Amino acid sequence: MTVFLLRRVALIVPTLFFVSLLIFGLQHLLPGDPALAMAGEERDPAVVAIFDDSIRPVANAGLVDLIDAGHHVCNEFGVIATPGHSPGHFSVHIRSKGEDALFIGDVAHHPCQMVHLDWCSTIDFDPMQSVRTRNELFSRFAGTPTLILAGHFVGGTIVRDGEVFRLGI
Repeated sequence: MTVFLLRRVALIVPTLFFVSLLIFGLQHLLPGDPALAMAGEERDPAVVAIFDDSIRPVANAGLVDLIDAGHHVCNEFGVIATPGHSPGHFSVHIRSKGEDALFIGDVAHHPCQMVHLDWCSTIDFDPMQSVRTRNELFSRFAGTPTLILAGHFVGGTIVRDGEVFRLGI
């Protein structure tokens, strides 16, 4: 049980890091006040309050570097634009000692979306773009030994299976 809990806690770190990249990518892309843009047309006060409480102070303190697609933190660590689920969505590509891993975030919420590229999450910002992004990303990494790390399911490699893809474990 301890090992299981430690693994679950260890998964939180890359997830939080990815969410931070996504939020700051959004902040960079959206015109005007990012808190109001993220809150939607209804200007949900709860969303604005969360942004003002947790994100704006970090940005105002000068502790944020806004990045663009293709940005590399270092030689081993970069981001790939994977729009569709949300504006400014990035996947994190890690290369080290001849091995690759790709944290895809919300590109896919279930492995069935590898077979059915057109199955989208109900909250995708741009469903058609999500389909294109999945096709492009899966095509790029299919048949490679790149380890795919997903936020919503167990990862593996991407295998092309005719016109679709599947998860190789």
